[in-house]
Formats: sequence, C-alpha cells, structure tokens
Amino acid sequence: MTYGKLFCSNYCSGHARHSTKHMGWRGGAIVDGYRKMTMWAYDEKYHDILRPMIQGKANHNYILEHRAVMAIHLGRTLTPRETVHHLNGDRLDNRLENLQLHAGGHGPGATATALICPHCGKSYA
Repeated sequence: MTYGKLFCSNYCSGHARHSTKHMGWRGGAIVDGYRKMTMWAYDEKYHDILRPMIQGKANHNYILEHRAVMAIHLGRTLTPRETVHHLNGDRLDNRLENLQLHAGGHGPGATATALICPHCGKSYA
C-alpha cells in the first residue's frame, strides 16, 4: 500500500499546517498579560504588514495581538514609536473599538488622531 503526496510542495505543506491547522495549536500565548499570536494565524494577505513587527526569530513569528489588529486596520506596519492602548484596561480585550493608537508612550503620548500633518492637514491614523 503506497500513499501519494498530500501537498504539491513543501511550501504548501508548511502553510497548511501553521497556526489553527497545526495539531498542537492552543490559541496563542499570553506573556505579561498581553496575548501573542503567530503571524500564521492571520490571513496570508496581511503577512507583509505583520512580518516587520516580529520581535526576533526566537519568538517564532509571534506578534502582540493588539498591535497586529491595529496594523491590519490601518493597512500598514506600526513603527516602534507607536503604541496601542487598551481603553478599558483589559489587555486581552483586543477588539478594534477598545484599541487606541498613540504616537509615543501611553502616559504623555498624544493619540494619533490628534496629530495632524502640517503639510496636507490629514490625520496620522
């Protein structure tokens, strides 16, 4: 009895077994109160936005979920100076309506919607 190939290539095999499709998937990890998700848990069309936000290979393609949600909403990668604030204080509540983009730190930082480009007059967010 012989078995044929299940996938056309190693690339397809690897993509088919990432994140929720992997037998060991348990829904991400919680680190310091924040949920980290692997890049592969998101649709492939967002990978170019999320890839620069990975914090080193040791993290195995993990990204803080609240930063990923905001980056996908904005359609761009977040800069290291941008922070995402949870309005209700619950670090696991990563709904878009609970998140607020800040330019700088949470305390003295201004909300990104308050920042207006002096050239064109558009909001940064």
